Amino acid sequence: MGQTKNNGGQDYYMCANPKGHGGLGIKRKDVDDHVARRVWARLTGADPDDGKDREWLAQAALRFALRRDLSGVQEERREMEVRLEHVRDSIAELQADRKAGLYRGSDELTMWRATMAQYRSFEIQCSAKLDDLNEQTAAAVQVPSEWREPGEDPLGSGSPWAAWDVFQRREFLGLFLEGVSVGPGRDPETRKYIAVEDRVTLHWRRLESDQAHEVAEEMPAAL
Repeated sequence: MGQTKNNGGQDYYMCANPKGHGGLGIKRKDVDDHVARRVWARLTGADPDDGKDREWLAQAALRFALRRDLSGVQEERREMEVRLEHVRDSIAELQADRKAGLYRGSDELTMWRATMAQYRSFEIQCSAKLDDLNEQTAAAVQVPSEWREPGEDPLGSGSPWAAWDVFQRREFLGLFLEGVSVGPGRDPETRKYIAVEDRVTLHWRRLESDQAHEVAEEMPAAL
């Protein structure tokens, strides 16, 4: 749908293809508020102990994380994992060499201890850095805590929604919705007005488990 204004200056969404229904329009504020409140209601009402809700939140969190710039963190994490594995292999080899009878003299033993101390120090540094990077990744791949508790009015003053611009709001809704469709404003028979909540349909993003189940049902049975 496109956007326009009526003679009173109010913003409307208008169908770009009026063929078949003679034109379709709805107040932009009514739709925006209704859609936003529906999404916030489902988000704040999601139960982490419920399997479906937990999956829904996890998938939204993953989409949120992918939209953030985590490429540098992930690359550094992989590099640190390689370094940690390498130093631990070196420690194991050094210990095996001593067990095999190498480093017998006092000078050799002093060198072995110094080398082992360096390896252990590097191992601690790598482990600490990897823990930090893992925390950064884990913190990114989850729905922000303030989204679960936006306040008494999720669209009101002081809420995350109120602080966002139109692009941030659309990005937020896109984490949970595939789209929104709008029906006629009047009943075709009685010509009575239809309430906004009965005109607007939210198309929620489907769970991966549901999609997998649908694919399985469509597959032909094995002969």
